Amino acid sequence: MKPPKNKHPNHFFDYISLIIRQFRLYYKSWPLFKESLVYPLQAIYFPFLSKHKYVDIRFKSGRSAFINATHWKLLPSACRLDNIGVKFKFQKNAKVTDVDGLKIFSPIWARFQVNQQHMSSFTLHIRNLKKRNSLCF
Repeated sequence: MKPPKNKHPNHFFDYISLIIRQFRLYYKSWPLFKESLVYPLQAIYFPFLSKHKYVDIRFKSGRSAFINATHWKLLPSACRLDNIGVKFKFQKNAKVTDVDGLKIFSPIWARFQVNQQHMSSFTLHIRNLKKRNSLCF
């Protein structure tokens, strides 16, 4: 009887494939970087910095964020959040998003794409909750 074939015989090549895929997806966001960042060239060398380095990312909206170099894959998300006007910061294991005074904590690598329609609906719900809470007190 033949031994079963291992679907992934070499994890090293799987890891390399994953890294290449991540870089490809990251650099596909170049138009977003040019639209959102004051210095879009920062995005080119950001993935290659040491893991203890923090980078001051400045957005064209006037905001800035300190992002750890290990979170380089989150720069496209940061640009999207800034484009829709949400305040955010990345902590070690959490993403803190401040929408109209409501702070939302989520896992750092959670994938949730927010577009303008979702954001306006979400903001409207938050304002309605604030009105209702202010009437109760």
